[in-house]
Amino acid sequence: KNGTNKWRFSCQEISTVQASEHVIMGTAVSRKARSGTMGRLLFFTLVVMMVVRQGYTSCPPIPDRPTARLMYTSISSTHVGPTSPLEDGTVAKLKCPAGQKATGTATATCAAGKWIGLPLGDCSKV
Repeated sequence: KNGTNKWRFSCQEISTVQASEHVIMGTAVSRKARSGTMGRLLFFTLVVMMVVRQGYTSCPPIPDRPTARLMYTSISSTHVGPTSPLEDGTVAKLKCPAGQKATGTATATCAAGKWIGLPLGDCSKV
C-alpha cells in the first residue's frame, strides 16, 4: 500500500497481503494465467476480492426455534442454518411453517457485533 491509500501490484506474484493486523489473502498467479486478457482479468478479480475492512465485526448465528427456522439476509447472500459468524447489517427473520404465524419480534439485525431486536418471538398456529 502506498501513501495515497491505493494498492500497487505488479503482475508477478501476489503473495500474502496484509492490512493492519489482518491477513487478507495469500495466493499466486501462474505464468500462464498472467498472460493476455484472461490473465489480467484473473489478476483484477483477485485484487478486487481483497476487501480490507478495518474494525470488522460479526454476530454469531441465533439458534433456531423448535417451531421455526431463521433466515439470514445480508447484502451479499441469504443463509438458512449458518454455522459461521454473520456480517454487520445481516437481518435474521423468523420463518414459520404453513398454517402458523410469528408472535412477538420477527426480525433482529446484526449491528456492531450484537443482535438488535432479541429476543425473537416464536411461531404459533393461526
